[in-house]
Amino acid sequence: MRLPGGGLIDRYLAAAVLGGAGVALAVLLALFAFGSLVNELEEVGRGGYTVALALEYVLLGLPTLAHQLLPVAALLGAMLGLGALAAQRELVALRAAGASVGRLLAPVLLAALVLAGAAAALGELVAPAAERQARALRAAALGGGGVGLEGSEGVWLRQGGRFVHAARAWADGTLEEVTVYRLGPEGLAEVIRARRARREEGGWLLEEVVRSRVAPEAVASRRLERLRLRELVDPALLGLAGERPRSLPVAELLPRVRRLERSGLDVGPYASALWAKLMAPWSTAVMVLLAVPFVLGPLGRTGVGPRLVAGTLVGMAYYLLSRGLAHAALAYQLSPALAHALPPLLFLGLGLALLRRVP
Repeated sequence: MRLPGGGLIDRYLAAAVLGGAGVALAVLLALFAFGSLVNELEEVGRGGYTVALALEYVLLGLPTLAHQLLPVAALLGAMLGLGALAAQRELVALRAAGASVGRLLAPVLLAALVLAGAAAALGELVAPAAERQARALRAAALGGGGVGLEGSEGVWLRQGGRFVHAARAWADGTLEEVTVYRLGPEGLAEVIRARRARREEGGWLLEEVVRSRVAPEAVASRRLERLRLRELVDPALLGLAGERPRSLPVAELLPRVRRLERSGLDVGPYASALWAKLMAPWSTAVMVLLAVPFVLGPLGRTGVGPRLVAGTLVGMAYYLLSRGLAHAALAYQLSPALAHALPPLLFLGLGLALLRRVP
């Protein structure tokens, strides 16, 4: 049915959803950022890590945190924004004027699309760059004698008199296209090049190796299929430099998944991160849709407290289910696509079923 001032009403309802989501996201970010800052303060004093650097690190992590919290914030915000209209009987007035549930759902879906677009922009454009800068900042400060940095030229690591360069550092600790420079009392003493290096019990295993010993008179080189070293780089430092799949955009995850498959390496963490990124906008939109039957149903006539409790419980259930399925897929080598698509599909089904029961 066409309502008088329909365009204005649509904008009003959409603004209520977006405004509520913004407030909910701000509150969630403040809570989680405070907890993150408390954890980072425990590292203050190590190397060159100061309170100011810890605060900068937490602030740079806010886009990633916002991307992770946006589905829950969208649910809480939609319930708060639309719930406030319901409590003031504005939605009742619209229903009395002849607006159907489907008619009220249209501007809510528009707001859902805006929030889904925001989730995509955060995950693809803002969060990866901020996350990379945050990790480089923290690694440089905490590295002390060794620094791990990731960039277009690969990863550089230093520990004592040993410098290690790797074209790529994967989440499981594997290094690819590795070059090791060892310094002696008189300068460069040895250069080791390997196609791949991975940790094993008691040290490191290097594959397809060329080992060159540098002497003042000449350089002696040997080719080896494998070479075991007790030490290569500090695992803690490697953890600072290695990639975090969830911090990468889809444009970078896709070629990494293909490269890992060709190399016969574990593709699980990268495939899981890829599908998590692809499903994030969809999850955000589903959460907004799920808020509508709660607001138009019995909860619409209650206060803010019950709506917050209901929204928090639903949000926690969604978070636990999505994280649990993602970890189960990695542990049991299940389909990451199914693991990440199932939670939004289930909650979409729940939302549609509840909508059918709204009078």
